[in-house]
Amino acid sequence: MRKLMMYVSMVVVLGFVAGTLLGADAPKPKPQPKPLTANGVVKSYDADAKILVVTVKSEKGEATDMSFRLTDETQIKGAKGVEALTEGTVVTVAYTKDTMTAVAIKVAPAEKPKIVKPKTD
Repeated sequence: MRKLMMYVSMVVVLGFVAGTLLGADAPKPKPQPKPLTANGVVKSYDADAKILVVTVKSEKGEATDMSFRLTDETQIKGAKGVEALTEGTVVTVAYTKDTMTAVAIKVAPAEKPKIVKPKTD
């Protein structure tokens, strides 16, 4: 009888452990931040480093340079692709902030630069 109680107790404990492990929720993936946009004029593009520098204007009319890191996933719109990223080209850049670096998601030709509001974090 004692052995039977021991087996029953072990089965009950194993059932609780298995139920807890199987019922645990998988960790949820980190939500992707909403892309930001910047409109301006290409100042430079370093193809080796994949860094695009765009001069944008604030609401006060001050010109500032913004640097964007391009990745293999960055979409370059337009027929010329990366070759279109020449000095003086007007572009719109959709990007996310990766700590201190702005990572370009999409770069597309634009008609004219728009005034952008600087975002403070």
